[in-house]
Amino acid sequence: MGIPTNDKWIIGVLLMLSALYVSGAQPEDPECDYCNQHRRCEVGGNRGVCMGSTACWSQNGIYVGDCPFGYGVCCMFEYSCGGVTSMEQFYFTNPRSYNPYCNLQVQINNPRVTQLRLDFKRFSLAQPDGGTVSSPTAYFCNQDRFTVSTSSGGSYGFQALCGENTGQHIYVPVDASMGTATVNLNFMLSNGMNPAQWDIIVTQLDCTSSDSAGLCAPAGCLQYYPSPSGSFESFNFNNGAGHYLGLLNYNICFKRNNGVCGIQYMGDSFTLATDAMSQPYGDSGCDVQDPSDTMASRDYLFIPAGRTTSNMQESKFCGNSLASSNYVTSSTPGQFYVTFKSDDKRDPIITGEEIGFHIRYQESGFGC
Repeated sequence: MGIPTNDKWIIGVLLMLSALYVSGAQPEDPECDYCNQHRRCEVGGNRGVCMGSTACWSQNGIYVGDCPFGYGVCCMFEYSCGGVTSMEQFYFTNPRSYNPYCNLQVQINNPRVTQLRLDFKRFSLAQPDGGTVSSPTAYFCNQDRFTVSTSSGGSYGFQALCGENTGQHIYVPVDASMGTATVNLNFMLSNGMNPAQWDIIVTQLDCTSSDSAGLCAPAGCLQYYPSPSGSFESFNFNNGAGHYLGLLNYNICFKRNNGVCGIQYMGDSFTLATDAMSQPYGDSGCDVQDPSDTMASRDYLFIPAGRTTSNMQESKFCGNSLASSNYVTSSTPGQFYVTFKSDDKRDPIITGEEIGFHIRYQESGFGC
């Protein structure tokens, strides 16, 4: 005979309290300052929020471990379509069955929170459409699409995202200084033939807090990389099998770490449209301003005061100018960043394919 439902609940509570006792963490204390909780936590790769065990249980959270210094348990939260949450850190996951419209509303009540960071642990939607062979267009999300909107409005550098973006991330600026701010995360799906999948870690960032300082992006950055070395790629690069979207205009930023004076970009793969296959960089090959040429490409990666392998100074790169052994160094003062911009046109015969890029970067304190 199975265990009655009430008994299962009691057993669950006893197991949770037992874990707290063994670890030395304390149960919820109504006298503490917000229970010193609602701090972000991570246990075994699962991210959550520190809170009392009773609060975790009553809010349908999932116990994943204990928080240090007696801050309660690490409680993981998952939400899907139609949810509303003000939790500081949680997972937004796809529903188990097809739903053509899936919305989650995030409420920011803390006036010190100025950013949301969205980490795409999994993100797999239908590929963007690029028109037909006889009438090609830039690639747009005409089937599945993910959009972000906030109560304060604003543009984020993209209209919608789709395709394969697992491992990517974005930042969304918020303003709760005058009261609760809201952010709507929206998935619009064309059909259930190829099920869309997503698992997004959403984190509220109070940039005045010590545990958020290293994660907060500078203003105007859609993506941010705090490590002195690493790699980044265009949305829906998909190991070179995807296509970048049309009408993009966003900044990818890098923390200027102590003791560095420059940053080097090395393209593992780089395929953008270009107006000059033989010279796919600078104003002569990228973003050519010729009003009479309606099909001139405006797609390029902007690297401030970039210096190429051949010691030429250029800032706009398109075509395959950063592919293979080519690299570019930038030694400008202030914030390290690149800007990726794309237009609404495509002509694979004249301007080339629009695949995207995967680029490694390395900051340096020498030879700048």
